Amino acid sequence: VLNGYSVIEDAKTNKDDRGLADIMENQMMRGESGVERYYFDGAERIMSFAPIPGTGWSLASAATLNDFMSGIDRLKNTTLIV
Repeated sequence: VLNGYSVIEDAKTNKDDRGLADIMENQMMRGESGVERYYFDGAERIMSFAPIPGTGWSLASAATLNDFMSGIDRLKNTTLIV
């Protein structure tokens, strides 16, 4: 917001940003919560989001899918070794 960048506006001309913009417009701005996968900035990502009651805002946490899955991969490897 401070630098004037809007994913929703950018997605109108940059189809690579459409997935994130769709989540923001169709779920977050409607006060929904959820977990979604999308592509952004050349990487597959996963994001969880939920509304903040009484504010009209939502809070989101996102990571690349590789980062998100790295703990699971370690757990699988540890389980196989034991």
